[in-house]
Amino acid sequence: ENNLVIQTALIDMYGKMGDVKRAEEIFTRILNRRNVVSFGAMMKCYNVNELPERTIKLYEEMIRKEIEPDNVTYVLVISACGMCLSRHKGTLIYEKIRNNKKIMDDIRVNTTLIHMYGKFGDIDKAKQIFDSMFEHDVMTYNAMINSLGLVGQGYDALKLFRKMKEDNVKPVFETFGVVLNACGHSGLVNDARKIFYSLDEKYRNSFVTTTMVSLW
Repeated sequence: ENNLVIQTALIDMYGKMGDVKRAEEIFTRILNRRNVVSFGAMMKCYNVNELPERTIKLYEEMIRKEIEPDNVTYVLVISACGMCLSRHKGTLIYEKIRNNKKIMDDIRVNTTLIHMYGKFGDIDKAKQIFDSMFEHDVMTYNAMINSLGLVGQGYDALKLFRKMKEDNVKPVFETFGVVLNACGHSGLVNDARKIFYSLDEKYRNSFVTTTMVSLW
């Protein structure tokens, strides 16, 4: 048991280092002892290193071997479906979990679903998931604002950004980046400038500044 924990930690470490081959070697070594945590570590490795198709294959292997996915598994595989624009598989997974309260009460799962449907361009489904949530954190708002921006609904993105502040959800660096991007996709350059110039200096990091410069 302790050895499996160590091997799983090594998979995670090599994944963060970008050494996918070494992570796979360890994962192969624990073939008959894999559990949901070790599968999750390998799936995370693939996602971090932009190999989402392999994440989806691992999820399918888990199902075949009757290893019960946990919420982290679903976050990883849903994210992978969004990364490689696998709408069919992403929708199948959503249909499987949509009535599972334990999974759908997890804000991380919902946020990842919003990101996924946003990348698919299915803004109605993204809105449906957002509106069904009991609470929203900054990452959920970021996901929804970004999704609106991707389909050119800049005005709605700005409206949601204002609502976020009204709900006392504090923006982070990424929030301003996705709002400015949303403005850019919709040609709302003046609105973007107003937001940028209203920012405290601490929020004007390279990501936000680069996003703003690209609009000029």
